[in-house]
Amino acid sequence: MLEATSFAFAKRALNSYLQGMPIARKPLEIPPEVARKFAATMQLFHAETSPLKRDAIAADK
Repeated sequence: MLEATSFAFAKRALNSYLQGMPIARKPLEIPPEVARKFAATMQLFHAETSPLKRDAIAADK
């Protein structure tokens, strides 16, 4: 039978390393032509019923 103290390792440390570190990220900037091409490709992908053709659309680079 397990004792309640056997799960003490699962408690979170009070002074964890990442707790006070702010993560600063720049906003994602996608060029408009890239976003338009992606949206058009996604429309083609979702309109297609054939799994093979969907794979071909998804694999297109």
